[in-house]
Amino acid sequence: MPTTPGSARRTVVDLAKKEAWERKHTQTDTGHLLLAVLAVADEQVAAELAAQGITAEQIRDMVEDRWAAGLTDGKPWRFLVPYGEMPPFSFQAGEAIEQATLASGDDPVRPVAVLSAITSGSTLAATVLRTLRALDAKPGNITR
Repeated sequence: MPTTPGSARRTVVDLAKKEAWERKHTQTDTGHLLLAVLAVADEQVAAELAAQGITAEQIRDMVEDRWAAGLTDGKPWRFLVPYGEMPPFSFQAGEAIEQATLASGDDPVRPVAVLSAITSGSTLAATVLRTLRALDAKPGNITR
């Protein structure tokens, strides 16, 4: 999905929430943000992932596996999301969006800034990316 720089932040946020809503998840975590970043990936995101030897397909597969195992950021939101509303952000996902916004200053938030913000700490997204880097991101090393 092509984006203009000014729409990148809104697009990433909207896509992440939509991803969580479609899956009937009760919160939008950094895994949803990571998938949204991949969906709007620009040259900078592609270069960053290529430098780490990680493909978008590997990321998607591992995020899906983590969710299937019941893993998310911190404690999951325990309440049902009211009909028609989008799931709230996990604390970690909200912090990542804030970090990416601050890091961009007056510039529009770029997907690569969101990618950078979600890769620190012990979030779902950070764990996925660290695991893939540790496996040397060779497709034969990743089992489903």
